[in-house]
Amino acid sequence: MNIPGSELLLGATAGLVLVSTVAASLSLVLRRSMRRASPVGQLADSVAAGVFLGIGLVHMLPEAAHGFADAGGDGRLMFLVAGVTLLFLRAIDRLGGAESARLQALIVTGVLVVHTVLTGFALGAEDAHGAIVMMFAALAIHKAAEAFAFGRLLSRSALPAWLAGLLLIVFVGALPLGVIAALTIASAMSPGSIAVPLILAVGAGTFLHFGLNHSHLLGLDDDWRTLGARIAGFVLMAAFALFAGH
Repeated sequence: MNIPGSELLLGATAGLVLVSTVAASLSLVLRRSMRRASPVGQLADSVAAGVFLGIGLVHMLPEAAHGFADAGGDGRLMFLVAGVTLLFLRAIDRLGGAESARLQALIVTGVLVVHTVLTGFALGAEDAHGAIVMMFAALAIHKAAEAFAFGRLLSRSALPAWLAGLLLIVFVGALPLGVIAALTIASAMSPGSIAVPLILAVGAGTFLHFGLNHSHLLGLDDDWRTLGARIAGFVLMAAFALFAGH
């Protein structure tokens, strides 16, 4: 069955919102210390990281460079945009180390909302069915772990229940907001506009950041197994990008 790209994107977005909501809510309900990541969880997180690297390096960044060059610009600028995005996200990650539990919860919420909006932005810029499916699978693992960790932070922050609930709603709603923003900007521009390559470059930087810097599972071992899982995820996405005609 041939599913329109917009419907597939809508389904993927709804699925990721559901995953985030369930994972964060579950962590709030359990209210107990997170155990060391299981070997399966470690490998899944590492495979997802490799997929993110493949999406950014082999799929989105080259497409952004070619699109920008076709629009009359210098394609190398898209690598600069991706690099600035990666460093920006890395920099705001540093804000998560506040001493106060309440203040840290507010700061981390802001950091995660920026991350999630840009993730939705990147997802909304994609129109290839296979890439959307691959991104959904990797993001489902990533968002589940991220949302669970976020819920744990809220449960330990001593914030009022209404404020914790509001922060959770903001966190969950950031992904569809990013998707809508990307679709709105892309649809408002002409086919030869530089807007779409810029969106793709920002998305590439976002996924490179996730692939290089993010792990939400406690006790994740940096050993040959996890490295092999990252390589497998990268090769899987690279093979799709190179041989699937996109």
